[in-house]
Amino acid sequence: MNLLGRRRSDALRIFGSERYLSANEVASVYGQEGDYGLFKPPTGPNNIRLMEACARENEENGCDWRVVYCLPFSVRVLISNARSFQPNLPTARLPYFINQPTSDSWAISEPPSGYKLIDFAPRFVGYSWDVQENLRRNESRILYRAELAHVAQALVSFRHLRGEILLNDNSHWSATWSEGWKPIYIGDNENDGWVIDSWDEDDSDGYLGICVTIPFVD
Repeated sequence: MNLLGRRRSDALRIFGSERYLSANEVASVYGQEGDYGLFKPPTGPNNIRLMEACARENEENGCDWRVVYCLPFSVRVLISNARSFQPNLPTARLPYFINQPTSDSWAISEPPSGYKLIDFAPRFVGYSWDVQENLRRNESRILYRAELAHVAQALVSFRHLRGEILLNDNSHWSATWSEGWKPIYIGDNENDGWVIDSWDEDDSDGYLGICVTIPFVD
């Protein structure tokens, strides 16, 4: 197998199509043109070992690690593009603001694009944001809170491409802060879409956890 073929298949081989979305697939959801097939999933021994370890955690520990390509979309652009290019995707399956932001500084922030390794089984559910941070930092390896916009985009992408609703009854509490200085969460999709709202960092909630991410090695 040549190098390009190997790069294409590592993440797919390890996670299977149900937990892997390629750049071409994701670009098709939002009407993006260009050869996104040029963006290959990370390869190399360190990244392969990392993905294999995460796949084992899926089997043994109830995790839900996935590899998904994320476009550099802000939350607002994501919602707008999904509505424009997927008219058959029910509005009930899109993220929405339960309280419209009075300032758009966080809602228009564009995170970096690329392949992301994210665990969609939220951890540390029911603790305050600060306690979650302490628990996260005490993990055996370095874990980060996934970007709000990356999680939002992945939710829409998996719903459209795989027919799967993630974060159906819990939420990801992100490191993005609202204009009222409260961390923002997304999730809890019942009948009306994924809620985007903020919650007081000192309060706990039985639905708020962390979708963690581990960066790939360049």
